[in-house]
Formats: sequence, C-alpha cells, structure tokens
Amino acid sequence: MQGKVLQLDAKDNVLIALSDLRQGERISFGGDTYELAGDVAAKHKFAMRDLSPGDADSLVRLVRSQVDLSLERLLGDREP
Repeated sequence: MQGKVLQLDAKDNVLIALSDLRQGERISFGGDTYELAGDVAAKHKFAMRDLSPGDADSLVRLVRSQVDLSLERLLGDREP
C-alpha cells in the first residue's frame, strides 16, 4: 500500500491519507501495518497509536489539537 499515506516528520504520531481509505483496509508504513477501523477521507489524518483524553496529536512537531474524548487508533478526523 505504499504511496497511500504520508508522514511529514518522523516525530509525528499521525499519518495523512493521500487518497480515500476504507474501513478494514490494511496500510503498511514504516515497518508497521495499520488496519483502519473506519473510513479516512483523502487529506485527513489518522492516529498511529491509541490516543487518550488529554493527549495531543502532532503533525510536524506542532500540536494541532488535543483529544477531548477517548479515541481508538485509526478512526480519522470525525466527530464521535
């Protein structure tokens, strides 16, 4: 699945979908494989690990947002 996602910086804890990705799709990146728990639209990000309340998702070492609710890895940028 090379070329479907982008990580801007090695310290980021999110990946960016370069095309629409579907629930159940397996994405390999950096030696790890992620199975998507939900659809992720192109240009949206998804977490590379589980995020808990208070955790920040980071993109290019800048804090982009803070997790308000418990989220499971790979759910993408959707309202609960």
